[in-house]
Amino acid sequence: MYGNKSREQWSCSWRSVAIASWNCCRVVVNRAAGKAGSPRKAGDCCRLCVYCKHHSVSSRTVSSYYALEYRKTDTERMLKCYAFLTYPAPRISWVRGNTSIPETDRKEARDGVLYSLRSDQNIINTADPYYCHIHLPHEEWAAEWKMLDQLSNVEGSSIAIPCEYSSNTANSEGFSVVWTLNRNAVISVLASFNGTSHSYQPRVHINQSDFSLMLHDLAPNDSGEYLCNISTPHYTKLTVRTLQVENSGNTNEIVVGVMIGAAILVAVGVGVGVLFRKCRRKEEII
Repeated sequence: MYGNKSREQWSCSWRSVAIASWNCCRVVVNRAAGKAGSPRKAGDCCRLCVYCKHHSVSSRTVSSYYALEYRKTDTERMLKCYAFLTYPAPRISWVRGNTSIPETDRKEARDGVLYSLRSDQNIINTADPYYCHIHLPHEEWAAEWKMLDQLSNVEGSSIAIPCEYSSNTANSEGFSVVWTLNRNAVISVLASFNGTSHSYQPRVHINQSDFSLMLHDLAPNDSGEYLCNISTPHYTKLTVRTLQVENSGNTNEIVVGVMIGAAILVAVGVGVGVLFRKCRRKEEII
């Protein structure tokens, strides 16, 4: 059945867009390598590999992949859920909190037999988490977006911005962390972790014990939305925190202003007390 085909020739769908299913393609690769497998399934997969080759897909190694993107402008917040190079076309669904919601918009492209889809969702309530689910016959992929409470600190200090994750996720194969800053609609990559920690901006690094972002010597232009992207091959979680850095000069002015205001209130209170006592004395004399 296999003739003189090499392992590479039989693996046209292995880790690819899967014209055949994942298990079927694994049978083909194992069979070509001399391992046990089901001839019936392998034969089906072989025919699909021929179909795949006929459509010029098998000449390149193409893997399906997925992503959730968060965008913020002056007027709106939006999520974009992507499925790249899949077969068949995936089904994409959205949930806000515990309620299923329709997508805001959708874009679709074809490359031969392969589908690439983008499903958009407007964020109308930042208090709710949003979920994107991508459904395919051979696999499922899910993503979550959540905004947490605002953080604040003063210029010149340090801060740790937490990132939400589970221990099961952190122990998964392909686990990665990426921290970005969205400030004035400009996105900057700050640091990442994929077994090794990398920093791309000064004064920042990832704490490898809990994947929080450490910021040192804060400046007012560090204010903005910080996004922690936790990803595995089958799951992505985006956690957003807004950081407000107060200018130390403004802080000092506020403190001085409060102290002056308090002094004025004390002085007024003393004056009222003295005036009250004088009035009482006059009444007693009369």
